[in-house]
Amino acid sequence: MKKLSIISVLMWLFVVSVRSQDIDLSIRSNIILKNTNNISGSSYGLNKKSDLTEPELKNFSTQARANFYADFGYIPITNWEVTDQFDKISFMKNDVLYTAYYDSNSELVGTISNATVAALPAHALQDINKKYNGYTVGDVIFYDDNESNQTDMMYYGQQFNDEDKYFVELQNDKEKIVVQVNPVGDVSFFRTLK
Repeated sequence: MKKLSIISVLMWLFVVSVRSQDIDLSIRSNIILKNTNNISGSSYGLNKKSDLTEPELKNFSTQARANFYADFGYIPITNWEVTDQFDKISFMKNDVLYTAYYDSNSELVGTISNATVAALPAHALQDINKKYNGYTVGDVIFYDDNESNQTDMMYYGQQFNDEDKYFVELQNDKEKIVVQVNPVGDVSFFRTLK
């Protein structure tokens, strides 16, 4: 009889625990915000924020949302986009817009944020000026890889190896290109933009 009552109490605690997690996630969903800007592949800003609707929330992985809050804390989400490869969750931190990319297992692949030319290693900027003389530097994006996830990232519509790096858009009269710069300052061509 004693075992039966202990099992009943344990089952009740389990049900209450699971239910409270569902309620907690739905409460947190109320702080998720929407941004209608397209943020993939170039610099991005914010429009006026508005709450996501219930039908929009149903498109998003509960596990990715929980992992996002575990990774970054309980901060407002400015945009959530589901693509074939990733869940892209945008948020503001220290007045900088970040986009976190989560894979099909709801694990963080990495984050992308706007950066400045000043953030590039000094010799990388010298190398860019030498190799790409006549080009004007445009947007600078920083990709911060999650080293514990081996999923390759896609940016500017092209897959690249996992490692922290900068993407620098360059433009002249004829074309617009992107070069990549690794943390030690090595510069290499990444792709041509339309």
